[in-house]
Parts: sequence; C-alpha cells; structure tokens
Amino acid sequence: MLFYYLGLNTKANNLAVNGLADRFGKFRFVFIAFVLECIESVIVLKCGGNSGLATGLFKISSFLYAFSICLLCMNLAHRNQEGENNLQRVLHHIGDRSYGIFYIHCFILMFVRKFSSLLFEDIWILNFIICFIMTALLSVLAVDIVNVMARKLKIETALKWIGFERSI
Repeated sequence: MLFYYLGLNTKANNLAVNGLADRFGKFRFVFIAFVLECIESVIVLKCGGNSGLATGLFKISSFLYAFSICLLCMNLAHRNQEGENNLQRVLHHIGDRSYGIFYIHCFILMFVRKFSSLLFEDIWILNFIICFIMTALLSVLAVDIVNVMARKLKIETALKWIGFERSI
C-alpha cells in the first residue's frame, strides 16, 4: 500500500511526498539500504537459512531497499520537470502497468529463482541480483504481452478489470 500511495502522490505532484523524495531519495540511502540487505542476508545464511530465504523479500531490509529505490526514482524524475527524460518514460511505463506487475511478479519470481539458484546457489549476491533484474524485466514484458494479446483479441476492457492497464 505504501508504494501505491507514493505512486499516486508522485503522479499528482504532491509537495509533501516530493519533499520526502528530495530529502531521502539519494544514492547514499540506496547504498545504505543495500548494505543492510546484504548484512541481513548473511545473518539469515549463518542462522541456517537457505539462499532463497536470504535473497527473499520478506525482510525489513528488503522493504527499506525497495523504498529507498522508489524515493531515488521519484527524486530523479522530479529533477527534470521541463521535458520527459528516458528515466521518466521508463517509470511511466512501469507505473501504468504496476498493478498487473504486482499480480504476476511472484509467479515469475518462482521460476527465476529456481533457475538462478541452480546456477548461483553458492554466490547469494549474484543470485539476488539475477533474480531482481530478471523478475523485473520479465514481469513488465509479461504484462505488455497480455496487453498486446488483449488488443488483438479486441478485449481491451478486460485489461482494466484485471489491472493490466491503467484506468483513464
């Protein structure tokens, strides 16, 4: 819910949220959150957890890391208000499909994690990076494929019902 709220307020150009992004949307906070993520992952591994648990997103540091990346993206997007830059185009593309991505990313993550853990079981940081990047890319791609298929089948209205296209 927090990420949904941030997205809505960013789109509405809410000054309070923009101030939060200006204050904490910096690379150093992303780096600090990433270091905390790594430390918590090492602790999970040392306590007997597997790499799936160590690289999973059910940790406080994972939430902080995702939150800091959101604030960084918001901060970077608001710096260039005159024209839309590439980062803003990518963020708009992802934002317009975020509800569909939310629904499908766990399903995709299950498959990505199976293949990634086979290749990089002992190198948990590489496993985490591969899982993150591949899940993000494949989730956006899957939603885009569903959008194209629905348009070809002339059932665009169904996309709004299942959350794969923004309501206008």
